[in-house]
Amino acid sequence: MKMRAIFVAAIVAILAALPVVVYKSTRSVGPPSTESAATSTTFDPKESAALFVGVRNFKTDHTIERVEYAVDDAVDLAYTFAFDPRVRLVPPQRVALALSDKPLKPESQQRLRELKEAGATVSFASQSRITSLLRKQAAIAGRNGLFIGSFATHGFSEAGVPYVLAATSNFREPKTWISVAKMLDIAAAEDTTRSLILVDACRERVDVNTRTGATDPLSAAPLVTGMTRAHGQVVLYAAAAGKYSYDDQTSRNGVFTKAVIDGLQCGASRNTRGLVTAGSLHTFVESTVRTWVRKHRDPRLEIATQLSFEGRSNAMPLADCSVAPLPLAAVEPQPANLNWNEIREHVVFELFRKKEQQTVAISSSRLSIIDSKEKLLAAYDDPGSLEHVIVEKETNRHSPRIVVAGVTNNLDSLNIHGPAATVFMLDPKKVSAGSELWRGVVLPAAQTIRKLEIVDHDGDGKREIAVTTSTGRFYLDFEGHVIAVDRGAPRFQLIAKK
Repeated sequence: MKMRAIFVAAIVAILAALPVVVYKSTRSVGPPSTESAATSTTFDPKESAALFVGVRNFKTDHTIERVEYAVDDAVDLAYTFAFDPRVRLVPPQRVALALSDKPLKPESQQRLRELKEAGATVSFASQSRITSLLRKQAAIAGRNGLFIGSFATHGFSEAGVPYVLAATSNFREPKTWISVAKMLDIAAAEDTTRSLILVDACRERVDVNTRTGATDPLSAAPLVTGMTRAHGQVVLYAAAAGKYSYDDQTSRNGVFTKAVIDGLQCGASRNTRGLVTAGSLHTFVESTVRTWVRKHRDPRLEIATQLSFEGRSNAMPLADCSVAPLPLAAVEPQPANLNWNEIREHVVFELFRKKEQQTVAISSSRLSIIDSKEKLLAAYDDPGSLEHVIVEKETNRHSPRIVVAGVTNNLDSLNIHGPAATVFMLDPKKVSAGSELWRGVVLPAAQTIRKLEIVDHDGDGKREIAVTTSTGRFYLDFEGHVIAVDRGAPRFQLIAKK
């Protein structure tokens, strides 16, 4: 798994009337309100409005590193809030997206198409457009609705004030930055009863040429205090003060964003009678992010997120898990449109036990699964370069697995610099979900992988993966563990495992 140890600061601000009492149609009944009579006690999702921002590339300042899955984060969150019947807090026609690029994951691309077909609007994520859309969407959110704002991009803290960057921002020009405080002010200034703001802003190595070694590094989360703007506001930061947040290469989302989606989709409904509340979501996200960071980055981490809220707003329901879950979107087979001159390797195998064979093909950075009629069934886009592919079962009783070898330049966060050879495994049934079962790197990084093979190294009837490199050969089981090494072979280190 490629991990970017870039700072991700995420604020969830719920500027809510104290508890919401009645949710029309799809919502449950919450505890009664004891607060101001001026506050709406009725929630109608038809009055909600939302803005989702995702900035991967920065068009005017190429020294700013890209935020690999920011666009996917924005699209995946918008899809959850608009379409998942357990959540469904905003109609898709009242959703606006400001994106710098297209999402990378095939399923996120499909979700974006569905959002647009249902009436969501998509704009370029410039500074002026983000600000104007924020004002517009917050203004159209009705008194009985909810305003949702989500921002996935780079960010940093200057003199203790957090900022985020648009696709047109320049790190050397402060006037092109967007203040997080200003965003919260805009949301609070409009006549909205409730607001949910997520700011997912990566903060490490914003400008590697000028900021490395700074005495006040941009890679640590600030302490969030005094940022509430209205009674009942909740603020949830994705990283505790002085700590970091990360990307998960397996899910191809930010660790925090993935935890928020999983929590809304009922992971956070335990001990809440089937409801996901603001408080239970925070508890779930804190536990999930802390567990991930302890396993992959910092085993001594004690607190992963920051939280502050007023009154009883942490009881506000966000999802109702008594409603049937959203079925997986069925992606109709599309023409593969493959240029076979660009295919490096391909394998034909019966992947799905339907007495029909499929082709698994790799080009420079894409793996495609194609049926016998040359229709594209699934695709996987890798941030690196793909070199070799094999398909096999561990035993005849097991399901097929796809094993891929490639090269990546994106392991600086693991102190692995320059091109590095990697090997990873995919489940054919979950390729479009980007679900890697495991990924490992060949060390030292100067190695190249010349061949992948399936062998029975131990003679026990189980198949193993033989990896031939420029200096030797080693053998892996189907869990990614090294079981044997020839003399002179390099090391293999697992960097991600599901």
